[in-house]
Amino acid sequence: MFLGKLDETTKDELAKILGVDAVIGGRFETEQTKSEAGAIASAVLFGGFGGKSGTGTMFLTINNGPDGELLWRFFKTMDDTIMSSTDDMVERMMRKISRNFPYKS
Repeated sequence: MFLGKLDETTKDELAKILGVDAVIGGRFETEQTKSEAGAIASAVLFGGFGGKSGTGTMFLTINNGPDGELLWRFFKTMDDTIMSSTDDMVERMMRKISRNFPYKS
């Protein structure tokens, strides 16, 4: 079976095509609200080093293969600061996910 457009394929169809029991899906989005220079200027003017420079949002799901039913959902938004990078933020989110993930090996 050929998979046309992935976003038009249901979770149960995808599980059947792949021959799996469940499908993990997700999305990560970042939004830069200030430049690094702007965040530094805010930190200097208003005190502290936690100047927010953007946000990141992680959304993950696990859907049951046979019927596509939602089994688990994780949603988290975090701030990106001048002292961290997008990679740091993703790593912090993945640690939170690993603590909340419903399956262990």
